[in-house]
Amino acid sequence: MSSMISLANYLGKTWASVLFFTLFIWFAFHLIQGDRGFYSYEHYQAERAAMQAEYVTLKGNREKIENRVHRLRSQSLDKDLLDQQARHMLNQFGENEYILR
Repeated sequence: MSSMISLANYLGKTWASVLFFTLFIWFAFHLIQGDRGFYSYEHYQAERAAMQAEYVTLKGNREKIENRVHRLRSQSLDKDLLDQQARHMLNQFGENEYILR
């Protein structure tokens, strides 16, 4: 009878060990490979850096456009810029003028 108790006790401890080991492996796998794991974190960091670089570029472009719009307003009209835009839109340039882009 004592051998039956020790066998049941042994199987119970073994089952618990296998269960905890399996849970440990499952959590370790998802810590590395999961949606919020290490590799996903690295991917999101690279994507974030690319987006920040794109943001800086777009912000610079926006500031240039805002500057041009400000210079073409009637309160602060830049006549040289207006002349340049009119010549460009109408495609009319003088014979001795060169177009530099």
